[in-house]
Amino acid sequence: HDILVVNDNSEDETKLVLKNYDIELISNCKNLGYEGSISKGFEAFRNRYEYIATCDADGELDIRDLDRLLSLMRNNASSIALGYRRRYNRVSERICALYYRFKFGIRDPLCGLKIYRTSDFEGYKFDRGEMVGVYLLRIALLKNLRIEQLQINVCARADESRYGTGFLKQLEIIYKVIFKKAL
Repeated sequence: HDILVVNDNSEDETKLVLKNYDIELISNCKNLGYEGSISKGFEAFRNRYEYIATCDADGELDIRDLDRLLSLMRNNASSIALGYRRRYNRVSERICALYYRFKFGIRDPLCGLKIYRTSDFEGYKFDRGEMVGVYLLRIALLKNLRIEQLQINVCARADESRYGTGFLKQLEIIYKVIFKKAL
């Protein structure tokens, strides 16, 4: 597997740590935020690979589950493979998961561990403010593409989430996931 890391203008030691590995690094000149960085990585990779996987860098998701997701996806000729967690960190995640499970049978639309077959999403442009994983999931649902789901291992976070905290941000996430249209 090839690995691409998008460094969102962080001042940590990402560049130094990755220097010893065969990992492609894209460094944002300014902070684009979580979704902007995911968009940038997807756009950089989608014409080069059959599959693109996303995984949050907070250490909560077990990267070893990617092989299981990819096997499930390949065995079933799926367009997306989604990880799903047993528990959620934020109220917005619980509300969105409940809505998507009831309406579409999707257990965890906000899980950061996903794999996409790039050919099924050619030609779609990303708005940097869009929630990319949810946007692509909506496209798959609208196009009636095959979606796989797999319960994944979740590790304890070393720190608090910086994404989606605060009441207004929680409401914004719920709006974007449940009410915003995909196309």
